[in-house]
Amino acid sequence: MSTAYLLTDDGIATPLVAPTSATLTEKLEASRRLLAAKQAQERDMTDALGKLVIEAEEPAVQAARSARSQVRQDIGDLGAAIRQLEQDVATQYDSEQRTNADAALTAAAQFDAVLVMLLNAIRDVDAAGKQLYGAANRARDPRANALLGLTWDTGALTEGFMLETLRRVTDQVGPWNVTQPSLLDAARSRAQLVDWE
Repeated sequence: MSTAYLLTDDGIATPLVAPTSATLTEKLEASRRLLAAKQAQERDMTDALGKLVIEAEEPAVQAARSARSQVRQDIGDLGAAIRQLEQDVATQYDSEQRTNADAALTAAAQFDAVLVMLLNAIRDVDAAGKQLYGAANRARDPRANALLGLTWDTGALTEGFMLETLRRVTDQVGPWNVTQPSLLDAARSRAQLVDWE
């Protein structure tokens, strides 16, 4: 079966009928193209009918009127089909966005819960780091500066391990695709806690 095409002003041939596997949006666009083609056909037929009324015999005029009437019926049917497709597209979009919104809200709730856990862990590591640093400083332990890296705000030019890690995460385009540094490893090696394990 041949497919009818609409030739646009820029010379692109676009099919007037959507394929069977087309999405609702593609069917809607194809129906709108077909409607525009039918409307143009109806205008041409009306112009031709005006000439036939003057020049042709009555049977030819009646045949032209009947053909135009059929095109007008097609236009009405297409208008109704388009309105239904528009409703179907809107319903499908709403359903898709409800699914997307549910996933986003579920993930957002998970983020909020994990953020509370993260902040609690930051607070606890910071408190322990301050205790470690304070004790090492009083003992004049040369490892004191390394232990300072476990605090949130080191008060120095270099950032603590936690802040350093979080800054690195926020600088990455897709941090969930990258293996992140381990704070535990940093605590053991860079802060030298391995000495007290």
